[in-house]
Amino acid sequence: MRFGLGPYELGADDGKPQVEVYEQMLEEATQAEELGFDSIWLAESHFTPDGGCSSAEAAAAAVAMRTQAARIGVFSTVTLTHPLYVAEDVAVLDNIAGGRVIVAAQPGRPEEIAAYGIDPKVVNERFVEALRVMLKAWAPASFAYEGKFWKLPKKDYVGNPFAEGVTEINVTPKPAQLNVPLWVYARDHADVERAARLGFPIVGSPFDTAAELKAKRDLYERAAAAAGRLTDGQIYPAIREVYVSETMEEARADTEEHLLSLYRAYHKRGVLVDAPGDFAALARDRFIVGDVDHVCAEIDRYQRSVGVNYLICRMSFPGMNASTAMAGIRFFGTAVIPEFRMASFPREIRRRTRLSGS
Repeated sequence: MRFGLGPYELGADDGKPQVEVYEQMLEEATQAEELGFDSIWLAESHFTPDGGCSSAEAAAAAVAMRTQAARIGVFSTVTLTHPLYVAEDVAVLDNIAGGRVIVAAQPGRPEEIAAYGIDPKVVNERFVEALRVMLKAWAPASFAYEGKFWKLPKKDYVGNPFAEGVTEINVTPKPAQLNVPLWVYARDHADVERAARLGFPIVGSPFDTAAELKAKRDLYERAAAAAGRLTDGQIYPAIREVYVSETMEEARADTEEHLLSLYRAYHKRGVLVDAPGDFAALARDRFIVGDVDHVCAEIDRYQRSVGVNYLICRMSFPGMNASTAMAGIRFFGTAVIPEFRMASFPREIRRRTRLSGS
């Protein structure tokens, strides 16, 4: 099991100045790397109170400068603008990060699509075409592309002596990695099937129950098989709300108010409209919140029963005190991650390590 921290959306936080929200994220990211997290994630979001990160690549560059080894993940919305802009930003970020970037592509929420004046009927086609353009832009050679939404290079430069006769373009700089890992954020079954046909790993939504994540995994494997693609060894990341404390009661007390507030905000935006309002019912199969034994057992269940092998943990919630969030991240890194990295060690040794890090 691999572990990521985030994705951070860096939105408004009970009147806290935005600069403090960003600084807290950078401090948590630095600590997460030291604690053994495999990656830190930023999510692009627009036009909502929780959407304080309209450029995930820019925020991720700051994380790259504070870290050395952890992967830098960005949830990039690739349908709102020209995909070459996204490809170029990712390439620059990957050079700053020394080849540590992972991209999780997302098509955009309805309010974002509307604000950018994009016809919602073409979003899915536009999304697929954007991914193809990005992959060509990152490839070593120059390229040409002609699709429904973008033609590269354009052929209407008649009269421009600097552009006439141009048949290919070469995006620079190239990413530091030869192949930038590209995943697809899977909100629904159509996203899953599309990603499977194209051969991209999917990222499970935090809004899905464990059963829904398993259904998406099974659908992905069927769709990939139908497309003639192998899924052996396929990575299956999923986002969960995660928090660990010394007791079940402390973990719930630290998170309940903040998570309920967050999910009420989602409900107002039309997400999870049928979700229960009770914390225990909402948390069941969505949140991983509790003491060390409970959190480890839940992660093990997701790994064995659902097939999740990369857990992206949202551990800092709007309104939560910065010291409380950091304590949860540190305790997870010292008490939980070793349970999945040092499984062959005697349990007594792991117990002592866990207690000393509490």
